[in-house]
Amino acid sequence: MALQISVRERGEVTILDVAGELNASGCPALPQQVKQLLALGKRKIAINLEEVTFVDSTGLGSLVASFTSARSHNGALKLFSPNPAVHEAIQMTLLHRVIETHSREVDALASFG
Repeated sequence: MALQISVRERGEVTILDVAGELNASGCPALPQQVKQLLALGKRKIAINLEEVTFVDSTGLGSLVASFTSARSHNGALKLFSPNPAVHEAIQMTLLHRVIETHSREVDALASFG
């Protein structure tokens, strides 16, 4: 399944709902979308991983690239609702130590303060 990204707002936080496979074919879209949001002045970004069915090292790299872009623009990027397979990949690579990851949307939104 091709990567699909939809954008919605919850207060000051912009949420990217990502669905499909986060792999080499779909990865460039995510960092590009984050950069577009940052250019629009959006500084609080949360990525919903609930509908991501597969992630590989390139996909994890796109999450890191998105996080790095947000940080370089004085923004914050957080992840939430990874399914068990995606959660395991995040844990195994220790990505959760770099990018704050929450199990629920409400927790991710509250963490922006």
